[in-house]
Amino acid sequence: MASIVNFAGRDLPPPQSPFVDKGTFNLSFDGYQFLLGLLNAATSALSQATVGSSLTATGVNQATALQLNAQWNEVDTVPAGGGVLLASYQPGQTQTVFNDDNSNALLVYPSPGSQINALGVNTAYSVASNTTKVFYFVKPGEIKA
Repeated sequence: MASIVNFAGRDLPPPQSPFVDKGTFNLSFDGYQFLLGLLNAATSALSQATVGSSLTATGVNQATALQLNAQWNEVDTVPAGGGVLLASYQPGQTQTVFNDDNSNALLVYPSPGSQINALGVNTAYSVASNTTKVFYFVKPGEIKA
């Protein structure tokens, strides 16, 4: 037979105050403050994505394309034939590219020696204007879009 554990009346050792009021069994102010502090510490430990904004695509090939260093990249200006170069991320990571240019497609080049989908090694992937694309790093040298 399963036993029921009764936590009523169990307090923290002195001199600390109880987290639960003995009379009402409601969370005390100290208990509330402790839980709030714990939640704040836990949420501040969450990783945040790096963001590159107001970027301008450059170059006309993989060697002269703008190197992307952030996880989320907002490219606002894309000259005709302009491109960006993905970072060399580890398998399981992603890199997102937002093409916010109103008129030109953005050429997204893989890191040197890699390929996006089945386009071929070092071949650019075209991201249409006003489009977002997520690039998934599957294994070394292989990126899926």
